[in-house]
Amino acid sequence: MQIRSRLTIQFSLIVAFLLLLTMVLIYTISKEQLKSEFFKGLESKVLMTAEMVVKYHNLKPEDYLASLEEKQEIFLPTKEKISIYTLDQQKVYAFQRLDEVPSNVLKEISGLDNMESVRFKNQNYDAIGIKYKNNLNQEYLLVSQGIFTSEELIRLSYILAVVFFIVIFLVGLTGYFFSVQALSPVSHIIRQMDEVFPSQIGKRLDVGKNNDEISRLATMFNNLLEKAEEAFLNQKGFLSNISHELKNPLASAIAQLEVTLLTTRSQEEYSQVLESILGDMKDLKNVVDQLMALARITSGDDKAAFKEVRIDELIWQVQSNLKKIHPTYSIRVDTSLLPENPDLLMIQGNELLLKTAISNLCENACKFSPDHTAYVRIHFNKENQPILEIEDKGQSIPLEEQGLIFKSFYRSPSTSHIKGTGIGLPLVQHILKLHKARIGLSSENNHGNKFTIWFSQWHNESFSQLKGA
Repeated sequence: MQIRSRLTIQFSLIVAFLLLLTMVLIYTISKEQLKSEFFKGLESKVLMTAEMVVKYHNLKPEDYLASLEEKQEIFLPTKEKISIYTLDQQKVYAFQRLDEVPSNVLKEISGLDNMESVRFKNQNYDAIGIKYKNNLNQEYLLVSQGIFTSEELIRLSYILAVVFFIVIFLVGLTGYFFSVQALSPVSHIIRQMDEVFPSQIGKRLDVGKNNDEISRLATMFNNLLEKAEEAFLNQKGFLSNISHELKNPLASAIAQLEVTLLTTRSQEEYSQVLESILGDMKDLKNVVDQLMALARITSGDDKAAFKEVRIDELIWQVQSNLKKIHPTYSIRVDTSLLPENPDLLMIQGNELLLKTAISNLCENACKFSPDHTAYVRIHFNKENQPILEIEDKGQSIPLEEQGLIFKSFYRSPSTSHIKGTGIGLPLVQHILKLHKARIGLSSENNHGNKFTIWFSQWHNESFSQLKGA
């Protein structure tokens, strides 16, 4: 059963229950009011009869029996009966001779005060009993019986039944209409989702302007699509680029070995070939290491341990390691804005991953700068939160390419002649995301590029809080 049908049925049942409860309440109140008027009528009739029969007379049972012998009584079905009894339960007046009242009821009436009444049920009749004293101080028991029927009540029940079914029918129609309207955003999302997979994974759902559950669902699905697209593009880029990145060093090494084996070489020539092959193997190892690191971080399987680390110490370590690998590379650190309090330089993070991210940024800055120099600066915002800037003096990255450089295996056409894998910056971005940090890029025309990292999220927070996060 579809949701709209289930909602319509549930809504109709709830309204039907409440409407039925209301109608039963209306019917019950109306019935009680009519019944109260019915008993008032019985009381009025029996008192009127008593006024005419026993108000100024002292009736005796013998007189009643004598009157029955003088006339031939015809018994007819009637809806009302009036009887008058003495205190010793002797009948002195009745519409018909067979009109009888149970002795226990007469006993209860006799125990009442003058003009006090009691209501009771006698077979199919509703009855009222009154203790009455006439002008001669004689007490009598007055009983008036009647069958309660009301045309108004019958009409009311008919009207309520008709109204009930009409309202339920209208509620069903309107409920179905509103359920369709309420679920139309869901249907719209489903239609958009059908268009997304598998050919248009880059398409996003229309979130809309309403900040409701449907909009949040669409937003969450868009986030899922972004992750799926990123994984899809990573896989696609991996398949299209990994062969090039891994094949070139292997092909170069194989070709050099084949050429070398064609003839006998001198010791010096063998050394040159081995050094060249060693360089290719190092490049290959670097690609594999970065791919493995990127795969571990993006998969989420590698749970990094966090502790307090100092940003400036990370930079000094990166500077020392980079100098060993690339002697021509240089990192200039601006220490003029470092705080006097060293605790301000402490952040929570994984030392190895942060060192990898900073090292990749500094190596890129040195690689693309004409002077092979990276310019590093640490400063603080108004909340004393650390900001790290790494700048190069190379060719500025065009604005249209700035959104692509963090995509895996992307290489700018302007820098394709420089050796690189296209994995470094995506790895940096994933590491910083893992640390709840943000990275931004700003550049001027032919005046270099500046990468800025904000560590505002986890600065000066306790390690216990970060373990929970």
